[in-house]
Amino acid sequence: MQNKNCINLNIGSGKNIIKPSLSLICQIEDEVGAIPELLDRFKNGKWKISEVITLIHMMLAEAGNSYDYQELGNKLLKDGINIYQAQMIVFLELCLTGNTIPIACRSLGSRA
Repeated sequence: MQNKNCINLNIGSGKNIIKPSLSLICQIEDEVGAIPELLDRFKNGKWKISEVITLIHMMLAEAGNSYDYQELGNKLLKDGINIYQAQMIVFLELCLTGNTIPIACRSLGSRA
């Protein structure tokens, strides 16, 4: 059975399963901002490109994959950074609720 308390990011060498953890949440809040405020910005379309890149960079690092920030940013821009907005919303909701969200773990990634 597929775990729905995560998201799958298909970036780079494959599928990266990202689950909220205290260390990741604290890092996000220290570097980007409070989870509820980020969620509100993403839901209302007031997010910044740098926030998406930073969040994905931290998520991938948590999953054990290291990417150069600039190279990752260029790849996400090439893919079309809007395709990651829904995944950011799902992840941020998981951070707050911990509940199973129906669209969680839907694979999303590059359009190679």
